[in-house]
Amino acid sequence: MKTKAASSSGAVLVVGSSGKFAGFVVPEPVKRGARVLGLVRKNSESDGVIDRGAAEIAVGDLTDPSSMEAAFEGADSVFYIAPAFIQDEVNIGRANVRAAKTAGVRRVVFSSVIYPILRSTETRFSRVDFRDVAEVAAIALTENRLTNGTFELCAPGHLIVETSRH
Repeated sequence: MKTKAASSSGAVLVVGSSGKFAGFVVPEPVKRGARVLGLVRKNSESDGVIDRGAAEIAVGDLTDPSSMEAAFEGADSVFYIAPAFIQDEVNIGRANVRAAKTAGVRRVVFSSVIYPILRSTETRFSRVDFRDVAEVAAIALTENRLTNGTFELCAPGHLIVETSRH
């Protein structure tokens, strides 16, 4: 296992690279010739990330801005997805964008849930295979054709999810 070094200029940092969804992202920039750094919270999560193609591992905690600044150092692009149901997600996300900017990151691809602000008790949505999301994210991370875009990915069919208001 390698650890992240400052010499990783031009790299793509994948936040949550040991997770269910961001794990799909790791191999996609590699296929496009990018050097991928996998961000994990604990060293014990590193092996699977290296197996997916990450060249190096960065260890950081999304709630600790100094550890994230160090993790972002040397990365040109970042794929960012927050853990499901993380407390104070908005402020943590903003702090990480600031840390990425301070570290010189030029491009951030942010993955989020669909319309988290919907207030209806019944919402229709389609599920998308995250491997497709990973492919689009890799294009946005490694090429200029999707720069400054907002993309809503969808699939045929839909599910009806009933939510309760609190």
